[in-house]
Amino acid sequence: MTVVTMQYGDYVFRPVPKMEVTRQLLRRGDTKEIGRIYEIALNGTLVSTTPCFSCVDALEDALESGVVQDGLLFLLTCDDQVVLSGFPRISQNLLFHDTGDNKVFTSKYSLGFQFDDTDSIDGSNQPFDTCSKAYIESFTEDWQFDFADKAYFQWTLPDATVENNPLYVVKVVHNMTAKGRRHFKGPDVDIPHLSREAWEEAKSYLECYVGLNSNFQLQSGVLNLGVAVTGIFDHIRTISIGEAEGTCSISENWLILDTGNLPGRALEDFTVSTRKEINTALINVSVEGTITGLELRNYHDGTTTNYSVDQTKFANASGYYGVIKNRLYQRAKLAYNDVNTTSLSLNPIPLNSVVGWSPTNGVVSYNYSFDSRRPNCLPNSISEVLHVQDGGLTDRFVQIVIPGRSQDLLQDLNTKTPPTRSVSFEAVFEPPSICPTGITNVAGFMAQSNKDKINAILESFQLQLESTYTQVFVTENTFNWDTQAGRVSASKAWILGNC
Repeated sequence: MTVVTMQYGDYVFRPVPKMEVTRQLLRRGDTKEIGRIYEIALNGTLVSTTPCFSCVDALEDALESGVVQDGLLFLLTCDDQVVLSGFPRISQNLLFHDTGDNKVFTSKYSLGFQFDDTDSIDGSNQPFDTCSKAYIESFTEDWQFDFADKAYFQWTLPDATVENNPLYVVKVVHNMTAKGRRHFKGPDVDIPHLSREAWEEAKSYLECYVGLNSNFQLQSGVLNLGVAVTGIFDHIRTISIGEAEGTCSISENWLILDTGNLPGRALEDFTVSTRKEINTALINVSVEGTITGLELRNYHDGTTTNYSVDQTKFANASGYYGVIKNRLYQRAKLAYNDVNTTSLSLNPIPLNSVVGWSPTNGVVSYNYSFDSRRPNCLPNSISEVLHVQDGGLTDRFVQIVIPGRSQDLLQDLNTKTPPTRSVSFEAVFEPPSICPTGITNVAGFMAQSNKDKINAILESFQLQLESTYTQVFVTENTFNWDTQAGRVSASKAWILGNC
């Protein structure tokens, strides 16, 4: 005689109920299978050997208390051979039904269990997904590619340097959501062992699909980025967990771009402006811009190596600026050559420069101004201003006050005042680096004033005057030095005549 037994945990079903098995295939939106669930419906009858209501009620209580917990061992055997085993979830409420005898002899019941796809007759537990080894019910995923609003440009600077920004900058967004299911495993018969919470199953599944998929990266046939993708930066990953719902969502963002000709791993916006005014012959050119560094993050595997930032935004922005700061004059010169109609050249020494550093934002900003003033006379000067003033011949006369006369009497002396000339020279140098303590230090200190070089310029004016006039007399000769600011001013004046 064939002997069939069925039990769940410590509870033994007697008599063995009728069992129906339904297999459900779990699929993604693209119909790819992600798992299977076996629904087992039990329909049975409790039978009391003694005809009494309380006896049947006790049988119901025993069944009810035996099927309270998920994850106990369910075992179906036939002649001591295992037909089905596993650690299911209780999926259908326990219902008792009227049998027509007022529950004096019998009570019908229905109950359901849910097995995962891998719970087989030998009780093995091998997840359907070989990567994550996770048990999930649903999975959605989407990718979005958007071109950033960056106009491509390329130009050649006067020194033959070729500049361009990236051919493209594409923002990539990757969203995934999975819903897990609680899975139990052995070996105990009457103690449930939960492998992972449902949200942990979902998270484990998503971990196998994080990262930029090369199949989507180039977008052949649509965006056709080709092999020009040489930079993947600003990888930001966020995670959202629905513990009660058993869900997990991961969102990722990247910037992908062609870094081929860039001077560094950063993006730059800049403007070159020229200004001409009617009250000066000089042309002003300003170059201002912002450099935003790109970050290289590495999330690693979290087991042997944890999250790291291999290249910071600020380091990349600073490195980029270190290269292009030497190009700012060439950029200004390119714009200047386009508007200049004079014989003047653009002075390579900036009128002023402002550089801003924002480490927390990974940004370097700059603003440089140039103009077409003449080159400096002294090679080590930062700025120079030279003024020349000539005093011309004026009439000499006598102004005589005569009482009762309506105005003074002016008498011409028939002679002229001598011509004059005054020259002032101002320059800014690097301030001295030593203090004037002791004779030796004072000598070295004064040597940094550049007094001799400035006097040589003023002396040149005197030599020119002496070649023109027979009488040249110095009426003023001063020298001032602001040692803190490095500003020097010198002036010399002459009165001139011919014998």
